[in-house]
Amino acid sequence: MRIATLTTKGQVTIPAEIRARLGIDAGDKISFEPHGDAIVLRVVEAVSVQSIRGMFGKSPINATLDDMAQAVRARAAENFLQT
Repeated sequence: MRIATLTTKGQVTIPAEIRARLGIDAGDKISFEPHGDAIVLRVVEAVSVQSIRGMFGKSPINATLDDMAQAVRARAAENFLQT
């Protein structure tokens, strides 16, 4: 069993052996999940934008940033006129 001490700031240093076993390093995200009187640590997998590219298929609309900005301005103008 590995033991760590909680600091006054609520921080805990995860022992090196545990970090190595989980494959985590500084900056990685972990979640704390309560289970009865225990807490389970889980590594939160980072999701890159590239990894989800194409997940929903090809967009039916091809719009440039200028097209989108113009649409936002038009909708804002409609909302302004309705009030």
